[in-house]
Amino acid sequence: MSNEKSPAGGGAMERAYCALEMAALDLDRRAPLFSPFAEMQEWNEAYRRELITGLILALDLFRQNGVSVEQTARLERIRRAYTSA
Repeated sequence: MSNEKSPAGGGAMERAYCALEMAALDLDRRAPLFSPFAEMQEWNEAYRRELITGLILALDLFRQNGVSVEQTARLERIRRAYTSA
């Protein structure tokens, strides 16, 4: 996993962007997204939360730019859980 950027610090949009960017880089390299080491579990959890936030924000941008999709109740619950903090 890349250590170039950390999900900690900065605003919500910046953290989400960094998480998505890091995931894209890691996936391109075929590197695992999450560390298997126990001492990295707290970092993994923060990274997971920022990835989810980034994906939700990206979905919102698609919708704002005219993509017509039905909003599911489950996604709405996830959106509230991750973007209202």
